[in-house]
This record gives sequence, C-alpha cells and structure tokens, in this order.
Amino acid sequence: MEKFFTINSVDHLGLVLPEDAILSRLGRNRYLSVMDQELSVKLRLAMQKAFARLRPRGRWKLLRIVCKNTGEVVLDDLWKIKSRKFAEFVQSADYLYLSAVTIGSELPQAMEQAQSAGNMFEAAVFDAVGSECADLAIELLQKIAAAELLRNGWLLSQRRFSAGYGGVELFHQQEIFKQLDLEDMQMSLTESFIIQPEKSVTAFAVVNKYMEQ
Repeated sequence: MEKFFTINSVDHLGLVLPEDAILSRLGRNRYLSVMDQELSVKLRLAMQKAFARLRPRGRWKLLRIVCKNTGEVVLDDLWKIKSRKFAEFVQSADYLYLSAVTIGSELPQAMEQAQSAGNMFEAAVFDAVGSECADLAIELLQKIAAAELLRNGWLLSQRRFSAGYGGVELFHQQEIFKQLDLEDMQMSLTESFIIQPEKSVTAFAVVNKYMEQ
C-alpha cells in the first residue's frame, strides 16, 4: 500500500518507565554502585523527574530495494549503502523499514545542567533514563508499525540495524534525515553526523510481503 512508502508519524509514544532496565544500567555506574534506602528513594525520585521530561515521538516509512548484492544495497532515490553485513541483513527482504525516534530536548538539556552544576548523581540517572527510554521508544514504534503492516499482510522483522554499525557509515544519517524529514521534528545532525537532541535513534528493519491481499 502506497501509504507505507510515505512518512508515518507517531507523535505520542506511550512509554512506561523501564525501572529494572534503568537500575541495571545504573548498577554499572561508579556513582551508584552501592545504595542504601535513602539513596534508593532519591534514585527513584530522580528517575521520575527525568521521565516527566520525556517527549517521545517517532516516524517510519518503507523503502523499495532497487538492487542488492554481496557488498551493496541500492534503495529508493538511488541511495547506495556499501556494507557486506547490511547486504546480508536485507538479502531476503522485499522492502526495508526505516525509523527514527527522539525523546525530545528537555531531558538532554536537564542532564547538561546537572553536569554543569556538578550533580553527577542526577546526571547519571538522567542519562540512564534517556538511554533506556530511547531504546524502548524505537522498539515500541517498530511494534506499532508491525501491527499496521501485519493487517495488510506484511511481516516486519524484530531485528534492527543502525547506521554506525556493521560497516554502514554514519554519513548515511543525512539520507535518513531526508527520507523521514527529521528536521521537522526539531532534530539535527552535527558535523560528525551525531543526532541532536541526544538520545535520538534511527534504525532499519526488513519487511516481507507474505500474504496476497
């Protein structure tokens, strides 16, 4: 269906605070390696404070695969991605799913303020909440897209592949921004192709049409 090849936006991703994942991440942080009851209460208050600053939203679309071989994949608009691992990832795909999420700028700004004030405890908690919630957001967006695609007889894989890994150079973020019009979501790229605001994520997945409509 043609609507899948245009931008699909989800402006309010309904996240639930992933406390266990955040605690696991913080357990590896030197500022939070040992916690008593007082610190535990302080931690959960900081987690809630960070979570209240999230504004998670995302966009996705499908791309047509024009050509694929052992070392290169050509997508819509003759977008060429040279990577053996990426070519292997899409080898059995009919189409490619492209997605992006952001948690917004409020939490990254609060994290910078905490760091500037020397509040490393709060900065560490904010960083963990942002990272885990960004991961959760990209997963939730994929589930939303998968449900819609499934209703139309298309199967979206659970696996993801991101620029910066497997030989896919970070400069491909420029094309991702173009395809999903991410500047419209107040997102930008640094000169080294790092997405701003921090804790924003892009990803690919594969799609196969398994049922005739």
